Amino acid sequence: MVVEAFGLALKKLVAATKIWRKMYQSEEQLAADALAFMKREVAKRW
Repeated sequence: MVVEAFGLALKKLVAATKIWRKMYQSEEQLAADALAFMKREVAKRW
């Protein structure tokens, strides 16, 4: 599994990917939510 999340810090990436809004509260919250999601999904398969 992988989390692909683009932020607003890299202006060239923002322009290239057409990001126009903040997609998460903070990088820390994104990581915590992604980890929780991954753990739930793995648990479903064991």
